[in-house]
Amino acid sequence: MARAVHRVSVVVMPEGVEEVCDGEGLLAGLRGVGLAGAGRVVGGEGVRFYSSGLGGFRVDCPVDGRVVTAGFVRALEGWRRGGERGMVCAGGCGGWHGLEELRFRPECGFARTAVVLPDVEDAVLTEEGWAVVRRVWGGGRVVV
Repeated sequence: MARAVHRVSVVVMPEGVEEVCDGEGLLAGLRGVGLAGAGRVVGGEGVRFYSSGLGGFRVDCPVDGRVVTAGFVRALEGWRRGGERGMVCAGGCGGWHGLEELRFRPECGFARTAVVLPDVEDAVLTEEGWAVVRRVWGGGRVVV
């Protein structure tokens, strides 16, 4: 009997937004343990925003936890047009936050370098994969 299968992409990024990392080295390491398949390196020209692309995300203030999704979307659009990568919190704390400091559900992130693993069956990176990330980059984070 046929069953529906939904495939997603996993994006592996360094922990720091501005870090320039060896994306090709990470991709080769992940391929060496059978995890990268049709993976590709993205980045190099500047910082990019990575998300699942499925919509329905929520953004919270890192100080008081209030929802700031609408303000984030406006600030993201402004940054993409050449503005600052930050916003005055619309949640209640009123502070200035770099967009990368906000809390995202599901995970989203900003990075200069990333490795995209498209059409994976499992939305996790195996322990073997994390070992490669730690060896090549010293650590990282994942957006699914």
